[in-house]
Amino acid sequence: MATLLSSLFTDAPIAPSLLKGVLSHAVERSFNAISVDGDMSTNDTLAILANGAASIPEITGGKHLEQFQEVVTQFAEELAKLVVWDGEGATKFVTIRVKDATSFADAKQIASTIARSALVKTALFGMDANWGRILCATYNPLRRC
Repeated sequence: MATLLSSLFTDAPIAPSLLKGVLSHAVERSFNAISVDGDMSTNDTLAILANGAASIPEITGGKHLEQFQEVVTQFAEELAKLVVWDGEGATKFVTIRVKDATSFADAKQIASTIARSALVKTALFGMDANWGRILCATYNPLRRC
């Protein structure tokens, strides 16, 4: 996350335990998947509150929970993109998509290594697509190129 204090609010009737899972899923795929300078703040906070005021049946699982989770995740992704666009000194916006990874965790580790690489950032800033630096990070995200 970038330095962020944020709150999301919904009228959806949903149990706190399910809401916590929805937020965790959304944050992992949005705010915890962005990088501006590679640093994190001790003040990073994102909370979600649901007052249950909507006159719809309670979300207890299944299709309705999946739909709610998708909407919250998409909204969090849009907010996270705004954080990147507003980053100190940001002149570029790059989205890294990893395909065919064996797991979400593996894909995220590879993407994070690419996003935080000073060499990749330098190449992008200079508008010099140095694919070797990206491939090196993709090949082995635990070793430096």
